[in-house]
Amino acid sequence: MPIRRQRGILTATIVCTAVLLPALGILQFRWIGEVGRAARQQIHSDLERSANAFREDFDEELRGALQPPQGGGPPGSGPQSPYISHAYIAARTPVGFALLELDRETHEMRGLDWTPNLDPIRVALEAGAPLPRDPSIAVEQLPGGPPPGGRGMFEPPPPRAGPRPPTRWRIAILDLDAIRQRLIPQLAKRYFGDGSTWAVRVLRTGEVYFQSSTSADFIHPDLELELLADPAGRGPANRADLGVCLLQIRRQGASLDDVVAATQRRDLLISFSGLGLLGVSSAFLILAARRSEKLAQLRMEFVAGISHELRTPIAVLASAADNLADGIVSPDSVPKYGALIRKEARRLSRMVDDVLTWSGLEHRSKPPNPQTLAVADIVAHSLAACRLEIDQAGCAVETTIPTELPAISGDPAWLEQALRNLIGNACKYGAAGKWLGVSAWQDATSVSISVADRGTGIERKDLARIFEPFYRAKSAMDAQKPGSGIGLSVVRRIAEAHGGTVDVSSAPGQGANFILRLPKETKS
Repeated sequence: MPIRRQRGILTATIVCTAVLLPALGILQFRWIGEVGRAARQQIHSDLERSANAFREDFDEELRGALQPPQGGGPPGSGPQSPYISHAYIAARTPVGFALLELDRETHEMRGLDWTPNLDPIRVALEAGAPLPRDPSIAVEQLPGGPPPGGRGMFEPPPPRAGPRPPTRWRIAILDLDAIRQRLIPQLAKRYFGDGSTWAVRVLRTGEVYFQSSTSADFIHPDLELELLADPAGRGPANRADLGVCLLQIRRQGASLDDVVAATQRRDLLISFSGLGLLGVSSAFLILAARRSEKLAQLRMEFVAGISHELRTPIAVLASAADNLADGIVSPDSVPKYGALIRKEARRLSRMVDDVLTWSGLEHRSKPPNPQTLAVADIVAHSLAACRLEIDQAGCAVETTIPTELPAISGDPAWLEQALRNLIGNACKYGAAGKWLGVSAWQDATSVSISVADRGTGIERKDLARIFEPFYRAKSAMDAQKPGSGIGLSVVRRIAEAHGGTVDVSSAPGQGANFILRLPKETKS
């Protein structure tokens, strides 16, 4: 694919990624918010349905308990009244109101003395005054006119027509302990489970009447609902006056809003983590594409450079061969032609060796022929192979190789090629200094070989890239220095294949110093 087209695709990818990722982030934020609100509404709706069912059953149980039994008699006298502790009838007599109670053994009404808690009702009935308010006592008139006042727990029904005043009243006393210990726990378990998720509390006249969990925080309940509403459907009764109970529901541990918010945060974290991974993946793909584009550009430059480098020695060899073949070379010039052919042949051989070695290193991570080697031998062989270049550059060679250096393990051909490349570069770019230094030393784990020159040095901006394949500094290309751009890349890969490294220190006008570090041979 043409490089220009690759750049267009890469640019379009970057623009699409920069636009789509924020857009997806905004949309996901909104979607998760909508899902969170819908979830909260659904949970709250289910909670309201359960609370309403709780209230309906609670009210029905108490209203049923307050209804008179079938066939007459006082309320609570039948077996279906487990939440009435006592049931009485107040009957008008010539001297006042008598208190009657059903004898469950004889099924006859018997008279009783008015108890202190019921005496205020007697006084109000005899005086025709409003009945006292007591949330645990229900008073209802039997046939006759309207009552003197309210009925305690519920509002009075509409006045009844008729000339006769009421002569009998039904009095029912609720069993508050039975309601608290039996009815409310049963309903709480039925509609809100075993208490692991929801906690239930019932307030009566502002005080805690029942609470399923002592650890629950009811300061901000998730739902409140009044119990014991008006049986005629005229709305809830006044809690302060009539003792209406207040049902409160609270989620265990955290409130409903906190749970929904935590779920939203978790979903947002997961969502944005996915977007983050997508963004990172896109960034890696973009970097890989840019690197591929850069590598393609370098390969093109390499092809152009190697073609140019090959053309010169081939042209020299072809010209020399033509002259020798045509017999126009004098006998005195034959040695010069031989030296020229040898020089250009070595130049071609080195370029071919670099290309083949670089290609082989692409598919190999270890030396092909590891041997125990002496550093002095490797250095000597490399200098001998580069003698012609050293002489042509006019460089004086200074070597410092201690005899006590330990042996190293490696492929001799690869290591000598790495040193030849470093020595050849020193002759090519450091010829102005007329000096070449090769030294070696050891430390605790490795042996270092240094190849230094006193030439023009390397620009700081090029130091970080000179080991990249096909890279050539602009100063080298401007000076028309021959080279393919893979020599130092081959050196680095050979060093890494042997478990070592290669570094460089240089500054413009101060020469360059390349250090090849190789691990010592370990004896098992």
